[in-house]
Formats: sequence, structure tokens, C-alpha cells
Amino acid sequence: MPGAIVAYEMMNEPDLLQWDATAEAVRNSTMDLAMEMMNLEGVAFGLNDGAHNYGAELMADDLLEYPEYKDRYWLDIHHYFNWPAMCNVYGETSYFDIPCVCSANIPGSEHEYEQGAWAGFMKKGLLDQGYRLYIGEWSAGLQVARNCNNPTKLPNAKQAQVMWRAQKLSFLSQYLHYAGKAKDQSSSFLGDFYWAGRMGHNWNADPSVCCCDEDPNWVDFEWWDWSLLNMMRLGLAQPLSKLGWTSETIAEQKEKTCEGSFLIQCGPF
Repeated sequence: MPGAIVAYEMMNEPDLLQWDATAEAVRNSTMDLAMEMMNLEGVAFGLNDGAHNYGAELMADDLLEYPEYKDRYWLDIHHYFNWPAMCNVYGETSYFDIPCVCSANIPGSEHEYEQGAWAGFMKKGLLDQGYRLYIGEWSAGLQVARNCNNPTKLPNAKQAQVMWRAQKLSFLSQYLHYAGKAKDQSSSFLGDFYWAGRMGHNWNADPSVCCCDEDPNWVDFEWWDWSLLNMMRLGLAQPLSKLGWTSETIAEQKEKTCEGSFLIQCGPF
């Protein structure tokens, strides 16, 4: 069916955690392979940022050699706060900062370079020049704060709701910031895809698997995460239209959404 496929992901998280693939090997398997497929009309090619030896700035330099394909090479960022990295503030009392989530990698904000790979593309000016970027994976999971959820140390529904809303508002802000910079006056920010795996038994995405507090199977599972289906069932994730979020109301919504923090570093799981 024409239009059913809009893009091919060349390689998901290339060389993740291994660091042994050369820049040339990753380039050949991603950007160069996509170049050979440019004869396929009507589709784009996703380039993920996950390679140690072929980082975002090096990839950006290569992409800038082909401005004629800026609408065909799509940058895929995986944007997670689940692990200790972004928006963590350490001190006598350490905490995870929600205003930082809302402004992460938004140009001109205090946290415009919060996410390293995304920052690499920004520093090279790709989005301002009309190259396209999307969030290929993100979630409401916040494992970094779980050990402070006393007394259970379980994933917390309120945290998930706050994280979902803060990130969705951030992505809407990104879309509006880059509006008009890409082809046909569209936004350089394409959108986002929630990573919805239940990660229960055998990574079963069925929301009935490991869904509820009385089910002990996921309690001590290190990589537990929130299924979007389950968040919708619980009312934690809602359509932006139902929340009243529009380009006209985003500043007002930011005041209500982007506040507060969650404690972290309360001890081991």
C-alpha cells in the first residue's frame, strides 16, 4: 500500500555497550547503505545515535555533505531518564528535576545540551538547517527514583504521570521551536514514539501481564518499565487534546506541568 511505510531504520542502537565497531563499519551499515537505497521513492532512512565510535557530531559532519537529502535522512534519538544520567542534581539531598525534563535540549534553555547525542546534532546546526529528528524511544520509567519510593520501592503511578506529561510537553515545545525550518515549512522535529514494551514474562507487551500491584513477578525486575497501554488504562496518559494542550496554551501548561522533583539515591534497591 503506497505510503504505508514512511521510513526504514537502518540499524537500531548500533554497537550499543560494545564499543568495538569502527566508525567506518557503522557508517557503512547505516548512512552509506541508506545512500544506496535513495532510489526508493517516498521513504526516509532512520539513523540512530547509539554508536560509540561514530558519534552524533561525526555523523553530523557526514550528513552535512549531502544537504539534498536532509529530508530523507532522519535522526533517531533514544531519550531516557530511567537511568542515572540526565536531570539528576546531586548534593546533600539528591533529586531528579522536573523543570529540566521539560526543557531538555530546547535551544536557549538552561538544559539545551542535556542529552549528549542530541546536543551533538544541535551543535552542528542540523535541525536549524532542516534536517529531521524524531524521538525513536522514550518512556515514563524512572528507575533512578525507585529506591526512594518507600516503603515498597516499586514503580510509582504519580511519577509515571508526571514524567509522561513533562516529556510530551517538551516534545510539543520542540515541534513548535523548529516549525517552518524543514521542507515545505514543516518542523524539523518529526515527533516521538513511546517505547511500550511491558518487559514482563519474556518481554510480553500484553497489559494483562505483570500489570498490577498484587503481581510480584516484576517487583525486583531491574528493567521494569511502564507500558503505554497500561498507562492509558490507568488514565496516566491522555490525548493532548483532552489535556487542553495547544500551541496557544503551552506556556500556561508549562507552569502547571514543569515543577517539582523526585528524590534519588536513597540507597540500593
